[in-house]
Amino acid sequence: MTIAGFNSYVLLFRGLEPMMAIKHKHMSETVDDMTTGWRRILIGSGFFCLSVMMLWWWYCAIRATSPQMIDIDVSGNNRYSTILLVVLLVFIVAVSVFAKVRQAVRGIWHMMVRYKWILFVIVICWQIVMFFALGPATGFDAEWVIDYVVNPQVITDKGLDGASYLSNSPNNYLLFFVELGIYKALPFVTSLEALLLVMRVISVLVVDVCAIGMYAVAKRYLNDSVANIVLLLWCILLGLSGWCLHPYSDTFCMPFTVINCAFCFWLLSQKTIDKAFLSSWKNPVLIFLFGLNLAVTYNLKPSAVIPVIALLVALLLKMNRRHCVALLASLILMAGGFLCANVPYNHAVRTQQLVPYNHELSLSPQHYVMMGMTGTGGYLESEYQFTMSHLTYQEKVDANNAVIKQRLRQYGVVGYSTFLLTKFRNFTSDGSFGVQRYAGNVFLPRPFANEPLNAVHENLFIQKVSHLYTGGSNSNRTLIQIEQIFYILLVSGILMNCLRMSRTFFKEEEVLSIEKSGEHVSYDVWLAIAMVGAIIFLLIFESGHSRYLIQFLPIMLFMSGIGLSSISYVRK
Repeated sequence: MTIAGFNSYVLLFRGLEPMMAIKHKHMSETVDDMTTGWRRILIGSGFFCLSVMMLWWWYCAIRATSPQMIDIDVSGNNRYSTILLVVLLVFIVAVSVFAKVRQAVRGIWHMMVRYKWILFVIVICWQIVMFFALGPATGFDAEWVIDYVVNPQVITDKGLDGASYLSNSPNNYLLFFVELGIYKALPFVTSLEALLLVMRVISVLVVDVCAIGMYAVAKRYLNDSVANIVLLLWCILLGLSGWCLHPYSDTFCMPFTVINCAFCFWLLSQKTIDKAFLSSWKNPVLIFLFGLNLAVTYNLKPSAVIPVIALLVALLLKMNRRHCVALLASLILMAGGFLCANVPYNHAVRTQQLVPYNHELSLSPQHYVMMGMTGTGGYLESEYQFTMSHLTYQEKVDANNAVIKQRLRQYGVVGYSTFLLTKFRNFTSDGSFGVQRYAGNVFLPRPFANEPLNAVHENLFIQKVSHLYTGGSNSNRTLIQIEQIFYILLVSGILMNCLRMSRTFFKEEEVLSIEKSGEHVSYDVWLAIAMVGAIIFLLIFESGHSRYLIQFLPIMLFMSGIGLSSISYVRK
């Protein structure tokens, strides 16, 4: 070949370079589009499935039927529930049809938003009234832990001493040690009732601080409308409920859950998690602290870490292959923080001698799965006694596994699916979070041993409030129905959000829905995954009534706030 001929080939190749580059770029975009398309179909299908579940949830809330809500079961032709349902339907029709009604609702909403902090102070004042009305009333695990703090050798109505009970339920060790520290540190806490009252005050403070924290998180990462909805629903559903005075892990894990949610929002708000993100010392430190907080959450309420597990799934869906190393490094930092807190704590629990830990008495996860497969799906004493009849931990596990397999065979696919639908109804239908189930114990008002406090308790107005929270009374039934209305509103917001996101994904619009400062972030995907995780957990393990939803209330409120804020007259 001559030099001239070679040069012609070089020129021809150079002329083709731009075309080849364009073709390569087009192929790359096609691959990316396919990846995005599959991701979009996967997430959209997930939102559709969640929408179906939420539709069933909404129906259960409207029916208000479960073994714990016999008094207000619509299916039983109860007069109170019939009136509630008719009023609710008339209101929905009126809002949908009449502009003046919509305008009135808009005015009421804007007034509530304008004076929200005054309403918040009113809620705090009402909580003080509730404190005197209910007295030192509590029961079950919350009271047993306090009993063991005062006297670890006492035998409670559980039939166990402190060491045996905490070995049974090791996740209550952290709560026990915190209450023990308060008991030792405060000189005026010298009796069981005094410690109980202090813990009730702390429980109320935790609920109120979390309300402000939830509002701040929603305002920072979502928008003002969502923040206002979250604050008001939190105050009504939990702040005015007797559960805010119940000193147990349901409420005490809330601050750490809210912090976890704030970290999740923060991580998802980052455009990319890459080397540049990790090069700033603040970000790795925050991720490490995230791991520490996660360890505290896990040891208070293991199931409360489900939103963080959902975060990992959401980050994988959002992940770009070029940033795998940075994401892996972030997860290692998070795991490092978790282990730095969890390993020393578990070592301390197993070596302390105040209430010695006995692994052979521990209940395995299989026990709670087995218990969740019969009856209402909730606690059964016979199931507990069956597990405890086996002496060693491994014998307990083997016995639980055998019963689980036997029940699955007996149910079959159709039978177990039907049972799960009923169980789903049991833990989703009650907007009071199971108040009636605990009416004869946790919510049974008691007099104070302290005379000045008891004088306030016997005040005529306080006694009327006491009847309001006494299970089975007509006034308590009315209160539960008011809570049910706002609970239906909460569930309606979640359903609206899921339906909106299903439509968004299948129409191939913008994937991520909340806009803040011109940036779109994948909050909806994370919240939906967390909600699905919560539902799956409650379906598989012991639940059976809606008290178990309290730990997931932050996720539910964020989702509902986003859904309800999409209504035009709710926006500011």
